[in-house]
Amino acid sequence: MGLRNYTPHPLSLRGGLDGVVDLPVHGPAPRLAVTREDLGVLVGQRVTAPSLGAVEGLPVPEPGVIFVVSAMVAEACPEREDLASPGEALRDDAGRVVA
Repeated sequence: MGLRNYTPHPLSLRGGLDGVVDLPVHGPAPRLAVTREDLGVLVGQRVTAPSLGAVEGLPVPEPGVIFVVSAMVAEACPEREDLASPGEALRDDAGRVVA
């Protein structure tokens, strides 16, 4: 089974049998389409309300491949059993994300 990182950032996975697994970005990150409804003007500023639409840019399934995508993309595709999303970030003592 292979993992391919389709998030916008390199990932370091920790805690598995292999210790640390680094996943470089494999391709452009799939996104949810966004449309904006114009709500008018408030205090001199145009106000819009976003609506999330269909997923764009998601790779087609490949046997033996799990695609790591954002949680929003994975949740928008419940029929896809080949999607995973990063879990909670692990931080060092200075608060930097390390995995």
